[in-house]
Amino acid sequence: MRAYACPDRKVREQIISAYVRPVAMELRSLELDLLLKNIMTLRSGNLESVVEASSELYFKPGTLRYNRISEIELQWGCLPKVRLVLTLDSHGVTVSFALQLDTFSAGVDLQYASFPAGLTAKAETQLLRQALRKARRKSGRKQPCAGRHSSAQRPMARPTQVFANKLI
Repeated sequence: MRAYACPDRKVREQIISAYVRPVAMELRSLELDLLLKNIMTLRSGNLESVVEASSELYFKPGTLRYNRISEIELQWGCLPKVRLVLTLDSHGVTVSFALQLDTFSAGVDLQYASFPAGLTAKAETQLLRQALRKARRKSGRKQPCAGRHSSAQRPMARPTQVFANKLI
């Protein structure tokens, strides 16, 4: 697939990663062998259900979908990495991105974005932020603040650490 070319690509990846961080943490809390088995046996329906269940607490129904594209990166002496291609569709904005999950981190690789015609790159980026904010479910938690971190591949806390922090 051809790389997504945009001057604001890194900023957009940071925005997306800030909003999908809780979903990535949910997916990383699953047994790794569950994801691997479903990818290796081409059980796209199962993966679709897993992504839907992981996102239902954070996004409105139908907003975040599994694109039925996934891959596993295996190297000798290393833990596997899983890539799931997801689509986020909200308020006229559609973005497709690969969510890479490994043991200690998760990252976003933006592959495609669609916006209403006639907008500048800066206006599209602002519209992306607004569309993601509207796609979120209402909760008592603050919305993520995208753009504070220099890398879209920012390591996320291990699920056990997150649960430990919530209990305190």
